[in-house]
Amino acid sequence: TTIQTIPVAVSINDTLTIRDTIRNANLAAGGVMSHNFAQLLNMQNEGYYFLKAWSEVGGEPNRFNDTSQVWEVIHYPTVSAYPYTEDFNANDIYWWSAGFKNSWTRVPYEGEVFCPPQDPTNKAFHTFSFRPEVFNINGVFCDFFGYSLGEKSTLNSGVCFDFGSLAFPVVEFDLALTLPDHSVGLALQTSVDFGQSWQRVGGYQTGINWYNDTANLSNPAGQRIAWSGTFPEFKAEHYLNHLAGENSVMLRFVFEADSFDLNTTQKLT
Repeated sequence: TTIQTIPVAVSINDTLTIRDTIRNANLAAGGVMSHNFAQLLNMQNEGYYFLKAWSEVGGEPNRFNDTSQVWEVIHYPTVSAYPYTEDFNANDIYWWSAGFKNSWTRVPYEGEVFCPPQDPTNKAFHTFSFRPEVFNINGVFCDFFGYSLGEKSTLNSGVCFDFGSLAFPVVEFDLALTLPDHSVGLALQTSVDFGQSWQRVGGYQTGINWYNDTANLSNPAGQRIAWSGTFPEFKAEHYLNHLAGENSVMLRFVFEADSFDLNTTQKLT
């Protein structure tokens, strides 16, 4: 049996629904086809968008497979006024993490992780997971575990940077490392094509407190140059002159760990 006419719909944030009809589909049972809606969805405002698409064929006995997976689309804010700073304390910061065995977690930080936190408003991203059910410290159940064995994850900038007015852009951030030498590494990358391709920022010691390891076995971002080892909190800085004039720059930290060297206290911040 084939279907020729298929009513379809798509919604944005469960409020605006657009309907359309696929004609002359000639779609057999178990078949697959794509459809472009005639009307476009309006996602011009910055923020998060949740999309859902489904078919509305009458008499369909199996409604469970009529709706697609809900996807989240983010319209990133564009930063064009500088200096730009981010302390990760706001509720909606847009920065996000992803990847295999991703352990990036945003929790309070005061040079070290305390439980309970001494200042819950001072936050940072760490590579470990929070397990509040594990054990009790002073009436608060908490524990922090290190990064994951074999982890390959990224921490991504939640904004696009417009460097159109900058002749000498520079990136600076605070970093603290408690990692085994050479087997776990971190690197910084940039993209100018909305994340389709990524390029490493700098090389071994090309900036202030820049990469300190040239033989990292985890190969973060496909190279053996990385930050590794154990260092208290420090500032790292690098020029981005090659990106001057670009109007859609994205940043991400790439973190990779081997599958055999793990201490539950080891992490990066």
